[in-house]
Amino acid sequence: MWQSIGLPLLVVPASLLIAVVTVGLLNAAGAGEELQTTIALVVAGLVLLLLAVALWRRLPETKRRAMLARSSGGPAADMGVGIAAAAVLIVTAGLVMLAGIAIDDSVQRRIDEAQPSVPDAAWQIGLLAIGLVILAPIGEELLFRGLLLDGFRRRVAFPAAAGITGALFAAAHLDAWLIWPRAIALALIGFLLAELYRRRGFLTVVTAHAGLNAVALTALVAS
Repeated sequence: MWQSIGLPLLVVPASLLIAVVTVGLLNAAGAGEELQTTIALVVAGLVLLLLAVALWRRLPETKRRAMLARSSGGPAADMGVGIAAAAVLIVTAGLVMLAGIAIDDSVQRRIDEAQPSVPDAAWQIGLLAIGLVILAPIGEELLFRGLLLDGFRRRVAFPAAAGITGALFAAAHLDAWLIWPRAIALALIGFLLAELYRRRGFLTVVTAHAGLNAVALTALVAS
């Protein structure tokens, strides 16, 4: 239990703690709020990825290969399915958010208040893209759809394991604690990514996750 679930569960709080320390150091050094947020996000993503890889490397070789296995269609087909899945996830999340706004008048206000500031400098936007579109998809998919999903699947049926890891995936995102439709959308996305992982493998879910984050970042920068 501790090896397959307990240790992976510590990865997110550890990465968040290091990100908070990073923000404190940057603040003490006089860095602006946008730079603090950008670097902290990249640091958190990098630490999460490194810790997830460290836990993955502790597994037997056969299990490591199984977690990173691709479908029989090949990399191009997997990435194509991942891009299509990203579009489905975007629409799904959008519908959940719209429903939440229609039900609760305070949701839109909370969304506006939680809207992060976007840096103006191109190099900072580039760092943000690395954190959101590269580090986060690889690290989070290895952690949630690889390590944790595998750990829970040993104890419960797949739908329950997918639901649990989906809820944990939502809980790992700070905005899910502030905006309730966002929490539902993220949990549903986590569940769907687990199903996609089971059917198509690691490359497909990483592509889908990266596509989802890329669209979110583009919309944030454009706004």
